[in-house]
Amino acid sequence: MKAELFSSDFMISMFLFISVLVIITMYYQNLQTDVYEADMRNDMYSKAMDIASLLATTSGYPKYWDNNTVKIIGLYDAGKFNLTKFEYLMNTSYQDAKIKLGTGFYNFNITLKNITGQIIQRPGISYTCGSSIDTAEQIILVKRLGMINLQGDSTKTIMEVILWI
Repeated sequence: MKAELFSSDFMISMFLFISVLVIITMYYQNLQTDVYEADMRNDMYSKAMDIASLLATTSGYPKYWDNNTVKIIGLYDAGKFNLTKFEYLMNTSYQDAKIKLGTGFYNFNITLKNITGQIIQRPGISYTCGSSIDTAEQIILVKRLGMINLQGDSTKTIMEVILWI
């Protein structure tokens, strides 16, 4: 009888031990996933902030760059976003733009919008570049306010920098 009691106690304690071990392992795996995703979001946010700041505060290098001479992309000239430079950026291949902007393995989209949220357009040109965010799993959006010269008028604009995977 003592042997039966001892073996049933052992089985119960073994079951409890394994159950606790499984719960702790599952919790640890979920915690690792959460930490990885938080690190990834922080990295994406940091890169998006860097790109937005670079585009909105510098004219790039060289100052009067085009697709053939650009080393550092910047869109800011004389207190406003330069639409000609944005058009150069739009005509740069996606991979070259990713390298020059420093997005790493993240996808990007950069858009100029007016205050009402509509994409800035001129005949035949819609001021957006990059790829579509249709298949995005994680998205980071950074906005910068500025001005542009559009058809001879100074217009308030919002530059949106979106990174995603």
